[in-house]
Amino acid sequence: MKETLVKLLAEKVTPYLQMHAGDVEFVDVVDNCVSIRLKGACQDCSAAQITVETVIKEAIVSRFPEIEKVMIEPSDDSLELIKIARDILSGGTGGIINNHKD
Repeated sequence: MKETLVKLLAEKVTPYLQMHAGDVEFVDVVDNCVSIRLKGACQDCSAAQITVETVIKEAIVSRFPEIEKVMIEPSDDSLELIKIARDILSGGTGGIINNHKD
């Protein structure tokens, strides 16, 4: 199933997303839930969830009707920003060194 999903995304979804300077990456499928990662302009697009529901999920379910959900996984950049934010919120510096001398 995984290989077929990768091929399906490449053939049916990627060309559409590339017209909008974006792309999609298959991450995994577990318990009738497909995880994907949006790339390029799609990862920051306010319409990303709509694209997932109307384009990506529709393409997947047309081939695999048992799929119930398509989830967007955060990008590597987003994960790094989350890590920095968590560190700052817990009193750290987020890896930012302040060389400012008072």
